[in-house]
Amino acid sequence: DNGVIARLAAVSGDEQMYHLLWLRRTDRYSLAEVNRLADLAPAPAAVKQLMAATMNPSLKPVAYKALVTLKPLPVEAREFLREKLDEVDDGEMVAYELAQQGYVQWLEKLASDSRNQVVKNNFKAAMAKLP
Repeated sequence: DNGVIARLAAVSGDEQMYHLLWLRRTDRYSLAEVNRLADLAPAPAAVKQLMAATMNPSLKPVAYKALVTLKPLPVEAREFLREKLDEVDDGEMVAYELAQQGYVQWLEKLASDSRNQVVKNNFKAAMAKLP
């Protein structure tokens, strides 16, 4: 069950265990592990697993939020999030979370420099959601 897999992943740091955990149905154990990793970030292994956890639709919002709240934003997380801005599925969520954390100027620059209409649309949609 997820409790055992989460514990094995946490103790061993084994990427295959984490991969299995992120593929399974979300429950309190997988959510607790994402939160534990968020507390360990910006440790590189924690950042790597937070990025991997975004593959799980239910963990995605928590994992993205954990990544964007890192100050300063690690290079690998910054690049990962920049790539996600190009995606139809996750780009708007990522743009909104980044904007809430004060990355509006960076998002504006990425949108204005990009030839990708998806990035521009995700930026506009995120800005429209801000209070």
